[in-house]
Amino acid sequence: MTKEQIKEYLTNTPTRYDKRAYDSFLKEHGIPKLPPAIHITGTNGKGSTAYYLALSLQNSGYNVGLYTSPSFKNVNELACINGEEISDEYISECIKKYDEDFKKYELSLFEIMTFISFNYFADNNLDYVVIEVGMGGLLDATNVFTPLISIITNIGLDHLDTLGPAIMDVAEHKAGVIKKGVPVLLGDAVRRAEKVVLDTALKLNAPVYRTHNNALVTRHDLERINFTYNGEHYTLYSGALYEVNNAVAALDAIEILKSLGVSIKKSAIKAAFKTKPFEGRFNVIQKEPAIIVDGSHNPHAIRALLSDIKVYGKKLKVVFAAFNDKDYFQEIDLLILAGATITLTTFDHPRAVRDFGSTQLPYIGEHKVAIKEAVKSLKKNDMLLIVGSLYFARLVIDEFKRGEYA
Repeated sequence: MTKEQIKEYLTNTPTRYDKRAYDSFLKEHGIPKLPPAIHITGTNGKGSTAYYLALSLQNSGYNVGLYTSPSFKNVNELACINGEEISDEYISECIKKYDEDFKKYELSLFEIMTFISFNYFADNNLDYVVIEVGMGGLLDATNVFTPLISIITNIGLDHLDTLGPAIMDVAEHKAGVIKKGVPVLLGDAVRRAEKVVLDTALKLNAPVYRTHNNALVTRHDLERINFTYNGEHYTLYSGALYEVNNAVAALDAIEILKSLGVSIKKSAIKAAFKTKPFEGRFNVIQKEPAIIVDGSHNPHAIRALLSDIKVYGKKLKVVFAAFNDKDYFQEIDLLILAGATITLTTFDHPRAVRDFGSTQLPYIGEHKVAIKEAVKSLKKNDMLLIVGSLYFARLVIDEFKRGEYA
């Protein structure tokens, strides 16, 4: 199968998720036997934390698999070994082998790619794998193995149509990654959500560790953050302070892994931090006037982003687009409260919002026009933030790279 044929096959799979059907499929075909694994969930930051951990292990000489989502350009991005994406050939062979039962059990794209990717990791004699959940944890397609450590980066309100409606419901789904006797690393969570996690861990006799928020930032500009943690100096090539929290989560997870006998070099960690995790995480397009593209796509992430931007003292202009399953009205309210001048827009995706209802904010139906107008209007002390969706952010970054806004 060609890349286009793979895309067409997966695009035509059901969009709904039926855990019972997926479990029945796995009962028939077996759960792929993964190497020692780290399982990561959380409302935000789980992708960056996963990346930092995988690269720290890889830089220490291990063969490492990494499973993250969502993908942007192609599904191959979901599964990597030592930075190399899964091949079309491997995906194609698995589709041909399991096609009948993929259709019989009506598996979704994510379920199919999770099964294929886990087989890929099992077939390649890896030392470790780092697995990011797709959504939640309890009912997620990735939640079929017992890890070395479970990580919950933070708990906020997102995917409420599936995980909600209340924060305790979201916490219950995140706590679903906790396994009997397996260490749990827990990040930021309000008391009600924290209690759900602690109660679940207690029932499963799983020791709970907390991430520490005592990193000291010594330098912070649009492209670099220097910080010290436990007496050691680190550098992140990002202007977003929220990345420090993700780096600290990775550092705390590494300490737990070391206690389990995993050897990870300090130099390997520092090298991992100097690599930008993903497109769409506080990408600086230009410094003056500042243009930032960021994939924050829920209120929890928008709050953190606005807190980071505030320190630069710029007049904020925003081009905003979102997926229709997000709490985009609350995100817009947060941007308004921050004093931003906002233009709403959309982009080419079936889930993109095209009608923002009764809001009085200006709307331009073609995002390229909206961005060009915003760029043209910038003054020296302005900052343009293009935000609202990770997919949108990656799309726009590629357009900037191709010179479409020059």
